[in-house]
Amino acid sequence: FGALSIHTLTTTISALLILLLWTNAHTPATALAFVALFGAASGAVIGAPPASVAHILGPTSARQARLGQWTGMLFSVSAVPSLAGPVVVGHMVTRWKTYIPVQVWSGVFLGVSAACMAVALACLWDEEERRMVEGGGSVRGVWWRRGRRGAVVPEAPVEPAGESGVGREA
Repeated sequence: FGALSIHTLTTTISALLILLLWTNAHTPATALAFVALFGAASGAVIGAPPASVAHILGPTSARQARLGQWTGMLFSVSAVPSLAGPVVVGHMVTRWKTYIPVQVWSGVFLGVSAACMAVALACLWDEEERRMVEGGGSVRGVWWRRGRRGAVVPEAPVEPAGESGVGREA
């Protein structure tokens, strides 16, 4: 399915769990259910960014050579909200004396993150489809013939049959 697809899905699931289950966890059983489900989903949200960056870069070695640089930029940019987030959350809890604003804040921003990843995923699919059509492959190849790391494997063009009646791949 590709790293970015899985990352988008787990981020969406995490956002929904926060907005729907954590905000309604009024008993120990629902809180325990939230903890178990969110722990499983959020592990992928936390661990998948480098794999998603690799998926965005594509399968060529020239582009993959930038993986360290792009991952470093990703974590550098995300460091600011990671440092400011606990301060904002602490202020919310102090001001409103409840965790509901924190839960909504967390769920909404995870949802925004999932939406941004979905847009990136749609752009990648559109780019792969354009490359397939321009390269003479079928659009169907984008969805059915995926190679390593979700990259599109172009279908080999087949030359017309020669005297032997058998076509050969170009």
